[in-house]
Amino acid sequence: AGQSRIFEVNVEASDVVIGKCTIDKKGLEKWSAGDPGKVVLTLRDRFGNFAHSSKSLLEFEARASGPGGVVVDRNMLDDGRIEFVLNTTVTGIYKVAVSCSDTKEDLKGCPFESRMGTGNLSQAGCTATLQSITSSTKGPGAKAT
Repeated sequence: AGQSRIFEVNVEASDVVIGKCTIDKKGLEKWSAGDPGKVVLTLRDRFGNFAHSSKSLLEFEARASGPGGVVVDRNMLDDGRIEFVLNTTVTGIYKVAVSCSDTKEDLKGCPFESRMGTGNLSQAGCTATLQSITSSTKGPGAKAT
């Protein structure tokens, strides 16, 4: 008479709350020319529970501005997060923001600054400038700068 039953209950996250979503900036720590920078967005509900991106009605975007033009690609990762890939070839400090496309609301901590540094140097990309020097004491010559 005292039988116990085990039930499996699947509880899904409720609606996404922009203020609870988190961004991972680790993909920008070693951002350098020739390599893309990456920002990963994790959607969360009002309780902080993970919310799969495929279940969200909201759309998200990333933008970056700085010394060079930036092309931003969005990838929907298999694990339910959203990855933004930032591509540029001009080094410098960029202002990066992730926001909801529908409400225009920036995520917490946005915008933030990220530095894109110099990648590996190659002699193929280097140039030299030669200047002609004429002096009464040194005579004609050339100096590489």
